[in-house]
Amino acid sequence: EEAHVAVDLSRPAAAVECIRVFAESDRQPGQRNRSRSLLRRAPSRSDDRAQMVEIPSGLLFLGSASGRDDERPVRSVAMASFRLGRTQVTNAQYDRFVAATGQEPAAFRGQPGFATPDQPVVGVSWFDAAAFCAWLSTETGRPIRLPTEAEWEWAARGGLAGASHPWGDLSASARYPDYDSLWISGPERVGLHLSNGYGLYEMCENVHEWCKDWYDPETRSRRASRGGSWRHQLKVSTCSGRSSIPPDLRYADYGFRVAEGPLDEGSKESLIGTAAPRSRRRGNVASPASPRSRDGGPSLGMPRASRTPSAR
Repeated sequence: EEAHVAVDLSRPAAAVECIRVFAESDRQPGQRNRSRSLLRRAPSRSDDRAQMVEIPSGLLFLGSASGRDDERPVRSVAMASFRLGRTQVTNAQYDRFVAATGQEPAAFRGQPGFATPDQPVVGVSWFDAAAFCAWLSTETGRPIRLPTEAEWEWAARGGLAGASHPWGDLSASARYPDYDSLWISGPERVGLHLSNGYGLYEMCENVHEWCKDWYDPETRSRRASRGGSWRHQLKVSTCSGRSSIPPDLRYADYGFRVAEGPLDEGSKESLIGTAAPRSRRRGNVASPASPRSRDGGPSLGMPRASRTPSAR
């Protein structure tokens, strides 16, 4: 039977440990992760447990032939197995990090629409997310980090090769009968909807998720992100949709989930200098209600298509 790992963040920092928790008892004998029948509601568990799901190795066809320019051409990537956070990191989990390290609280923590413990933490820069991973890695003795774009896309598909969304090719508005009533004034609680075939929640929706990679490796001005956003008119992205902003910005629709696995040379290089200058951190906070332009400033409309995820 498959298993996932839970990191208990409710204990004192010195006592944080990783424990193995087996898959839900409602798993039927013979079911496999690739089956659509594995879509299920989130079990009731403590918000202080960052659950890590086993993602198998395989061959990913990264991108989409029908996607935007930055999703093409489609290319094959051999994926090693790794673990990925079952949900986006929550306010409750990030609060433990803040209490243990003295890090500044998330930019919008406590504001209406962002204060529920099991909502995803938002208003965190790429540096904040990387610092959380470094702290959790030290506390647990495990290689915790941000996922690569390829890992994120592979996991988002949930075993459905070539599917546009984690559940298949059905549109998001058809998938969610209550689509128009969701994501009105902030992100929804994690685990609200059914998981994908790998048991992951809110892939492609709720908040943009920081990834390890540079979006522009030659100029290194923007870090990549994946997933949809509660602030966009089209709130659910495709699995291959890409987005990016400068790494020191803190937006009300930017969060992250953690990955676990060995760091290759590129990973080590990307995580150099995870602490942003403190004098700049609060100066780069975007209002929850203001739309964004390509460069992160205020805009009268939606961000340009070349910088936002595909959402259909």
